[in-house]
Amino acid sequence: MQFKSENDLAAFFWANPDLKELELEEFSATGNLPRLPQSLERLSIYRCPGPMSLPVLPSSLKSLTVSQCPSLLYFPDLPNSLTNLYVDYCEKVDGLPKLPSSLKQLHLGNSSLISHIPQVPDSLTHLTLNRCYRILDLPPLPKTMLEINLRDCLRMISILPSESTVEYLRDMRPDLKQRPALPDALTKLAIINVPKLESIPELPATLTYMWLGHLPELTALPELPQSLNYLAVDSCFALAALPPLPTSLTGIRIFQCPRINDSGQVIKLGKLRLELPRPPLKSAIYD
Repeated sequence: MQFKSENDLAAFFWANPDLKELELEEFSATGNLPRLPQSLERLSIYRCPGPMSLPVLPSSLKSLTVSQCPSLLYFPDLPNSLTNLYVDYCEKVDGLPKLPSSLKQLHLGNSSLISHIPQVPDSLTHLTLNRCYRILDLPPLPKTMLEINLRDCLRMISILPSESTVEYLRDMRPDLKQRPALPDALTKLAIINVPKLESIPELPATLTYMWLGHLPELTALPELPQSLNYLAVDSCFALAALPPLPTSLTGIRIFQCPRINDSGQVIKLGKLRLELPRPPLKSAIYD
């Protein structure tokens, strides 16, 4: 929805006090947005180039999307009702506020200033980081998380908290006795173009999907869980071999991994038979 001024937007709010959803696109704000209706549950703001700051968010808000707002400097406190947070192309934002205990999905993209993710709540199930150029590692993740997607995080060195991060967290969390692991409930893991990443931690027994691409420093994979259905490994130039494949696997893609191709490794999985070296895999070979 498009409005010419803050006054037009305020008038719209006045006429619609029970508004549940609002989408603003190319809104030329000159300062604070008007006070939002307290009934609002979903707020989406796209392509707002002018100077803008967000007002106090209503306590009923469940979903917040802010994309391509280059002049936005910071986020207000997030309400405890929020379950979905999507932030993309907000280049001047240098940090996220405390994440609410209800948050389930977090997407952060195209950020050159944010250097860390705040402590995530136990409710979080999906995490996506895309082109977050200053983030080095992840905070401890809840055991019930289902999906992790990392793409173009050029400085990230670990998908688990680094030792320095763990030491810092122990000062605030005496319950943190050992270095965190990947979530026990994780089903999907995708890591694409994280060039400083050298290793993948132990994989949980629930994982069904894993895609690893453009990881030039990765030399080995951990043991693959018997739950895994699909495995893709693209452009991992230092990876010398694959571990034994689980019998649960129904799809596999190996592409531009020259050390694996040069090894002449033969992979047999039930009726599925893959021979390397061979042309780029497009479909499985069945006996």
